[in-house]
Amino acid sequence: MKKLFFLIILGLTSSLMAANPLILSDNKVYIKKGFDIKHIQELPEGNEWISIKPDKSIKIAKLPLPDKPKRSFLSLQKNEPQEYTFLFPFDTDKKVTTPALFIKEIDEDWEIYLNSTIIATKNHQHNNENITINKSKKNLIIPFCEDLIKPGTNFLAARITGDPSNPLTGLYRMPVLIDKQADIAPMASERITLMLIAIYLAFGLYHIMLFLFNRREKYNLYFGFIGVLFFLYILSRTTAIYDIIDNSTLLLKIEVISLYMLIPAFLFFIDNIISKKPGIVAIIYSIFSLILILASIIPSEAFVFDVLKIWQATAIIPIIYYLFFVLGKAFIKSIRKNISLGINTLHSILRAFAFTVPGNILIGIIILVLCTAFDIYDALYLSLGLSISKYGFFSLIVGIAIMLANNFLYIHKQIGTLNLELEEKISNLDKATRLISISEEKYRILVEGTNEVIFLLDDKLRFKTVNKAASPELGVSPDKLKGVEFIEFLHSSADDKSVELQYVHEKIQELKDKGKPVLFKALYKSPLTLESNEIQVKLEKLTISGSEEILGKITRITEDSLQPFFISERMSYKIGNQLYTAEEASHRLTRNLNRYIDQKQTSLIRIALREMIINAIEHGNLEVTFEEKSQALEADTYFTLIAQRQNNPDFSSRRVYLECHITSEKAIYRITDDGEGFDHKKIETRFKQSHEDMLSHGRGIRMAKNIFDSITWNNVGNQVLLVKNFSD
Repeated sequence: MKKLFFLIILGLTSSLMAANPLILSDNKVYIKKGFDIKHIQELPEGNEWISIKPDKSIKIAKLPLPDKPKRSFLSLQKNEPQEYTFLFPFDTDKKVTTPALFIKEIDEDWEIYLNSTIIATKNHQHNNENITINKSKKNLIIPFCEDLIKPGTNFLAARITGDPSNPLTGLYRMPVLIDKQADIAPMASERITLMLIAIYLAFGLYHIMLFLFNRREKYNLYFGFIGVLFFLYILSRTTAIYDIIDNSTLLLKIEVISLYMLIPAFLFFIDNIISKKPGIVAIIYSIFSLILILASIIPSEAFVFDVLKIWQATAIIPIIYYLFFVLGKAFIKSIRKNISLGINTLHSILRAFAFTVPGNILIGIIILVLCTAFDIYDALYLSLGLSISKYGFFSLIVGIAIMLANNFLYIHKQIGTLNLELEEKISNLDKATRLISISEEKYRILVEGTNEVIFLLDDKLRFKTVNKAASPELGVSPDKLKGVEFIEFLHSSADDKSVELQYVHEKIQELKDKGKPVLFKALYKSPLTLESNEIQVKLEKLTISGSEEILGKITRITEDSLQPFFISERMSYKIGNQLYTAEEASHRLTRNLNRYIDQKQTSLIRIALREMIINAIEHGNLEVTFEEKSQALEADTYFTLIAQRQNNPDFSSRRVYLECHITSEKAIYRITDDGEGFDHKKIETRFKQSHEDMLSHGRGIRMAKNIFDSITWNNVGNQVLLVKNFSD
């Protein structure tokens, strides 16, 4: 057993060791001026070589090499390119399958040799010994044949050509390593970075478009510029753009120019969002940034880096000024305002951070300043190349975008409210028959002459006023309706009472809870003709002088003009557990039955179908037992029980599936729920033994049996197939 354990540990250790890359930059590196292929096949000897232990980079400009030209700060001198040899000796006794070389960043032009065999090159074009196009590379991955590595001592050599005074010339960032190509690939992955810059570009272009639609809101333009500029800045630093644009000098200038424009754009944005006009500091710094941009157009990369150092040394000045004297002043003003309202100091500060524009920007800018300061320090001393400012800026730009979106939504809501009020007034003027005149906030006079029944209910849902259209449309005098409860008026049919009552109660409760108008269909039996007519009811809540009243409208549903041309249809729906959807679904599933059967049969099928859908919701998905429903109905807590089950996580995700097929011969309906099913045979037996049970609930099955020609349940009891033949 011990031996087996030892072998397992040894195998795991060997696997981990095999997975470790060969980090060549952790060893001594030998460097000399010039290149000779004979000198890269053995350990260096002689004074022409210098050896160093790399830290974060190997830059020719900082190495003590002989005959290296000196350069003063801001010098326009551009030295002729020179060749240098970088030699990495390394020992290995392991075989690497599908090997590849990884170099974090190499500048300017270069060739790579492994044991005297060239494995990659980016040679420059010569024109009087000058480099016409710099071809630096980031996250360089060079696959090579595994036979090139031999047991013992191996030599990796880089032949680098460039201006020795250029800070880029050399290996600008570490590491240099050899590993499996599949293990190296994630090191060069820029998926997150590319996603970020895509978001910046989207934000930028979106807010520029907002400005084009409303040119008064210039802060959208400045924020759009910020997004686009940061997109260009980060894009110019990615590996992907180096694969597309083979000119590192051009990319460097795009990088620094976009960087120089960022702060002025941000200063103008802050000034506009707070004071609506640019400040003198923003204008002065913009002129200074323009000078830096013009200076960066000069071809010398060394000069561009000198200008960059000036920016790095001065960028903090406007940032500090705006941080303390613009944003800070506005922020403190917000705090004092909160304190004057009786809010304690700590809560005032927190509210200022959370709910004011200066506070929102301050949170993001503090994060960005910390990240930018680290990036500047990294560029000057560490050379880690982490570039975390893009993440700091992400938090800032997303925060500002949310702030602007909230501001936009607030304005849009105000405009929408004004438009609704205007449309309502125009509608009242155009439709004079629906004009309601308010007198002393107690009485309303409905405009007569319309065919629609318009009425007003008090807070107890009793008719206060009804227009004259009630007589021809409903067959009842408006005077007889006054004081009658709306539910009692609507549910005059005893056969329909239970379900219709539930349905209407849900709609009225929805109106009370949400305050939005509700629209539903119902059957109304005229007391004169005793015919059932399908009507549409719309209820809308009004609040006047603290008293709630309901404005309603009843419209007859006219026959579909296309119904005479109807042949057949198939439908399928997936509905939730709200009872009112059962009513709407039953109307939808039976709307074309009048093509083959009369209105009375259609109504009976619709009612039975609705009952079966409600059964699927109540007893199937919500698992309300017959006993629970009886107790709830007696205690008048039925709707409370249904609401509790609808909000229960165990039942809320369940659905009812409705399928329908109507032809000239028959109508077929299939209703399926997500419940556990039930013993339908036992229920049918109970109904036969006790007719009293059926009066309060469970009448759906009995009604369906009387109306449909065939009812078939599945074994589980959570699916029923209903068939109605038209030939009979």
